Amino acid sequence: MFRGLAGAVVLALMTASAALADDDARSVRLIGSAPDAEDPAPRRFVLDLTLTKGDGAFEQKVDGWFAALPPAVGSGEATGSCAAGRCAIEVSLTDAKLSLSGEFAAGASAGRYALADDDGKVTAQGAASFQPLTGAVPGLGELAAPEAVTGGELKSLLEWTGLEVMSGNAVPDWPDDAERDSLAGWQNSQGEAMTGLIFAGDLAKLRANAAAEKARSGWTRIEGVGWSAAYPAALLPNASVSGAERRYASADGSAGLTIVIAGPLDDEAFSALTDQLTADAPGRTDKSYTRVNGDLTLNYVEAGRSVTIACHNRAGGLARLTFTHPAAEEAKWSLYDTVLVSAFDVGDDLKAP
Repeated sequence: MFRGLAGAVVLALMTASAALADDDARSVRLIGSAPDAEDPAPRRFVLDLTLTKGDGAFEQKVDGWFAALPPAVGSGEATGSCAAGRCAIEVSLTDAKLSLSGEFAAGASAGRYALADDDGKVTAQGAASFQPLTGAVPGLGELAAPEAVTGGELKSLLEWTGLEVMSGNAVPDWPDDAERDSLAGWQNSQGEAMTGLIFAGDLAKLRANAAAEKARSGWTRIEGVGWSAAYPAALLPNASVSGAERRYASADGSAGLTIVIAGPLDDEAFSALTDQLTADAPGRTDKSYTRVNGDLTLNYVEAGRSVTIACHNRAGGLARLTFTHPAAEEAKWSLYDTVLVSAFDVGDDLKAP
């Protein structure tokens, strides 16, 4: 989220005046300037928006991203709607409300900005200008194409850097605020401005890193009926299969991965299993878990071992992944606590043997 601002951005986009077909999406990228603005209002910012069909013939839904440009810092999700070319876009920020208004034709346009506090009192206002972003963001680089990466891929790429991305991305699977916010954190770790904007150079760097990590670890896909997974075969070379159970272990036996496909559980039985797995136990620390319907992810440390469990309960079966390794060897194994769970994909067509 944007650090140091909060608020609503109100825009009029004449480029959005045409109706969109049901499956159309239009990218609108603008660079804005408010030269007289004082902190916490940014003097320069970028809007990276996508317009899709709304309820009416000339209505559009707007989703996207707002990013202040240096020397200001911060970013946030932008959502809203348009009617006959006029758009209202809200940005969830902090400590203030920023409003921007204007009417945009094909080229540059003039408008206004206003900054209000949490009580709605306007504390500053002035002139602003907007123009289409057709090239590189000044001083930062060129944005990737609007559909260059899905939210799922961006989440995976960031996880391969060691980040844990909390995202519940849904269709259409384009990067959401959780993934953009995680991207901003990664950008900061690289000494870059924390914009959350998806630059072509950053995307290439992330893809190269993921490819290198997968090659180093011998990342190997495995598939079953209604499920798929992957594992680091170079690090877990000892593999065995016994019925519906697959085991993969390190050469010294200190780390292990188990995948089991069993019969399905009804809701009550799965809740009982969840309670059993997540219960407090003597000597168990660092416990965290998330359950959404028939999906459960659990992490904890016990008896000197780090444990990661993922369960997916479907009508045709229960898929369960368990990964353990020495807690003292986090530097070697912690990356896989995340990427193994993300790679464990279980569909509604899961079938137990």
